[in-house]
Amino acid sequence: MKLAFVSPYPPSASVSDYSLQLTRALSKLVDDIIVITKKGDQLFSQRAVYPLLDNSNPSSYLRAYTLVKNYEADIVHVQDDTFFFTPWLPLLVRKINIPVVVTAHEVLIDGAGGFFRRLYANQNRLVEPFVTYFLLDYGKRLYQNTQRIIVHNAMLKARLVSCYKVPSAKITVIPHGSNVHVSVKQDYSRQNDLLFFGSVTPHKGLELLVEAFEEIYREEPHVTLTIIGRLPPLTKRKWYAKFIKRVKKSEAKKNIQVKGFVKCEDLEKSFPGFDMLILPYCDVSHSGVAAFASAYGLPIIATKVGGFPYQIRNRENGLLVNPDSSKAIAQAVLQLLNNQEMRGKLGKSARMYAEKCLSWEMIAEQHLKLYEEVLDD
Repeated sequence: MKLAFVSPYPPSASVSDYSLQLTRALSKLVDDIIVITKKGDQLFSQRAVYPLLDNSNPSSYLRAYTLVKNYEADIVHVQDDTFFFTPWLPLLVRKINIPVVVTAHEVLIDGAGGFFRRLYANQNRLVEPFVTYFLLDYGKRLYQNTQRIIVHNAMLKARLVSCYKVPSAKITVIPHGSNVHVSVKQDYSRQNDLLFFGSVTPHKGLELLVEAFEEIYREEPHVTLTIIGRLPPLTKRKWYAKFIKRVKKSEAKKNIQVKGFVKCEDLEKSFPGFDMLILPYCDVSHSGVAAFASAYGLPIIATKVGGFPYQIRNRENGLLVNPDSSKAIAQAVLQLLNNQEMRGKLGKSARMYAEKCLSWEMIAEQHLKLYEEVLDD
């Protein structure tokens, strides 16, 4: 089987690491694989990577079409992600007379107020109806021209069925994978260090986290909070500046560190030093961060929103708290800080879940099975 994989690739943000890990695992199962990605993305593997795509130049997608055609791919797999978003993807998919599989990492319209309102607070509300219409039209054109669509949980499947009228039989749920071949956290003794990491956007609830941390600080003044994450290109800089100003004015500011982007390998080295990961999101489709942390056996506290309940079972492999409540977050953190046995239980259960369900080898096998089903249709 020859696979053409269309996706962001390192050093890009968004799903680039997901795509790197998945193509590494798939390369052991298929006969050959090429990756078609954006201009500027580099080769981080032994397989062929073609940085062709340019959102400002539709002809770049025609060049990608020519490459796929000459390559004689059996399957084309497109990673459709928020920050890989381009109106030319449906054009590419429509022209290819080869079975196409699309992974919808974000279902852009969820029927509950619109994607941009949720992810990018304080944007121009006058623009929102036009963006909503465009995204619905974009999604329908893309999904109608594909043989199968992959999503990461049942909630996203339901959104595709209700908002985009995609037949349920056309959608396959495959969870977000995780690299389980890592150094697992062994020592669950108290370190007094809390962690947030991931892309920094308004819907991640960082203001709420700072507010919760101030409550924690009043009871436990030796606890620190580290915030690690890059600022995606579509995030409003005014919002970020306001957030940094909020941190600097906090009564707990000396115990809060905002680091920005950190390479995964550097982050991995520091994982054992944190007591827990806190994900206080206002909404989420699914979380690669939660999958990533689970492999290390790091206890997770997350808000009970969106796709989190599909990844985190409350009091089994993490704690789920009510959204929009700094008090609920603070209480959960203090509970875990003062209970080493619970930290160990949740962390070990998270690691076990990653081993049983999220290894990239397992995820690649599920993809291969889907490819074979598509080819047999």
